This record gives sequence, structure tokens and C-alpha cells, in this order.
Amino acid sequence: MNTILTMSYAKRLCYLMCGLFFIIHVCLLIVFLVCGVYPLAYFNIFSILFYCASMFVIQRKLFRFFVISSFFEICVHMGLAIILCGWNVGFQVTIIGVCILIFYAEYAGKSLGIKTVSGLALTPIAAATYISALIISWGKPPMYPLPGDIAFGMQLSWAVILFSIASVILHTFVSVATKSQETLANEMLHDKLTGLPNRYYITRVFKRFSEAAEIGGYWLAIADLDDFKHINDTYGHNCGDYVLKTAASLIREAAGDCEICRWGGEEFLIVSSGLVDREETLKRVCAAVGSYRFRYDEISFRMTLTVGSAVRKDGQSIADWIDRADKKLYIGKSSGKNQYVL
Repeated sequence: MNTILTMSYAKRLCYLMCGLFFIIHVCLLIVFLVCGVYPLAYFNIFSILFYCASMFVIQRKLFRFFVISSFFEICVHMGLAIILCGWNVGFQVTIIGVCILIFYAEYAGKSLGIKTVSGLALTPIAAATYISALIISWGKPPMYPLPGDIAFGMQLSWAVILFSIASVILHTFVSVATKSQETLANEMLHDKLTGLPNRYYITRVFKRFSEAAEIGGYWLAIADLDDFKHINDTYGHNCGDYVLKTAASLIREAAGDCEICRWGGEEFLIVSSGLVDREETLKRVCAAVGSYRFRYDEISFRMTLTVGSAVRKDGQSIADWIDRADKKLYIGKSSGKNQYVL
């Protein structure tokens, strides 16, 4: 689920829109009563009651029903207002605005995993309302012409409302989309269990190395938790996950400015430039894990690391570089573990 769009957020947004529509209709009721547009005044009484009832609909989380019913209320109300009061009052812009709300509602519903509305299914209805009202009112004097200053005020009010709602909705959409992309990118580049960068991330680091003019002296190390399979087999995979997360944190802290990633299984990759002392760093990493007492439930135990490391030579491929470090790791494993091999 999206980290911004939540059910409580959707409910607050629906309450906000419902309250805004309620206030708009109260103002319209006053205007229509003052100007003697009684058919629309009666309709606004219905609309006010409708949005009062919608508060209970939102409380029951019937968001789809609220969105669809509000859509039809707006289309019918504004279409009728155009026909009765004329095109120059500006009611038509609200029909365009409701399309923005419909598509945002569709996006929000899909993000929350709830039954949603179809923007493509409803916007043709809005377009038909808009075009029909235009054709019916074209070239004909309005049945209930509003005074010039009120008509101008209505046009100005609709413009402010439309641009305000559109700006808020589109800004929210951009914020949600941006946050979603950032979250997706982070998940793609990081291991879910340990929080460390993953292989895909480190390949991008290697790509930068490949494009660099001088990278002699860069070194990498493959660190492997000794006898990790025994932990899984003896204490279970939950304990194994705890060990991996804890070891990852210890290695990350001990390695300082080096690039760290989870290479796979119980292996971690450390990459650094020649500016970082290799032996001192690996000694610190091994000591951090080896001196830590792991505790899981009522179990207490220690773990060790075996590390194989290699300095990259100019012109050497990344694959060969990693292979040299892996061979050093194999030497360390076959000669007693709990050591680093340079």
C-alpha cells in the first residue's frame, strides 16, 4: 500500500470535499433565492440535504458510492443551471473540475485496493452534459438571467474554486506519485531483510568504477558468516534472519565510508577506494561481528566472519576482480575460517 494514501487519508479528503460542496450549495441557495431562481433554489435544498447525508456515507467508508453520487449531483445541477441561467455565469467550469476529481478518486481507490470508479466511464457523461447544455442554451436568452455584478461574481468564484481544487488535487497526486517512485526505487536497490543495498545497487557502483579513468587501488571484500547454515538448522530461519540483520548492522557500522551490500545468502560485499586502509577496515569488521554476543529468545551465541579481499588492477574486469576476492574467501574458509585473507 502507498505510504501517503491511507484509508484515513481518503476519509479526510472525502470529508473535506463534502464540506466544501455543502458550503458552496448553501451560498448558491442564498444567491438563487435573492435572484428569484426558485427551481435552482429548490434543487440546492436537495443538494444541501444530499451532502449532509453523504457525511454518514463517508463514515461507513462507502467512498465509491459517495464519488459516483456526487458526480451525478454536480452534473445534473450544473447542467440545469447553465440551461436556466445562461452560459455566461460560468457553471460549466465545474463540470470540467469534476472530471479531475473523478480520475483522482480512481487513482486513490486503486492505490488503497478498494472498489473504485472508472474515470473513462464517467467523463463521457460529463462531456455530454457540458455539450448538451451548450447546445440548448446557445443563442437563447436565459430563463432566469442574473444581474451583471452577480453573474461576474459567480464566474470569478467558479474560477477561484476550480483552480484551487485542481491545484490541490494535482499537487497531491504529484506528491503521491513522487513518493511512490522514491519508495519503489529504494525497494529495488535495497535488501528487504537487512536494509543494506543489494546486488543491483552495487552493480551501479561498479559501473561508475568502470567509467572512471583511474581506479587502481580500489579494493573489495566478500564477507561470509561462518557456519550460518548451522544457525538456521538448529534455531530456525527466524533466528537466521535476526543474525543476518544484526550482522549487517555491525558490518555497516564497522566498515565506515565503504560501500556495503548484501551479496547473497549470508555473504556481504564491501567496496572501497585505496584511500581507506583495507587491512584495518577488515580487521575492524571481523572484530565487530566476532565480539558481539547474539541473543535470540533465550539463546546466546557468537558468530564469526571469513573475508576474502582483492585490490583491483588497472584494466581488470569487474567479474575477474570479484572472482579473485571469492578465491581468497575460499582460502580463508578452507584454512580454519574466522579470518580475513588479503
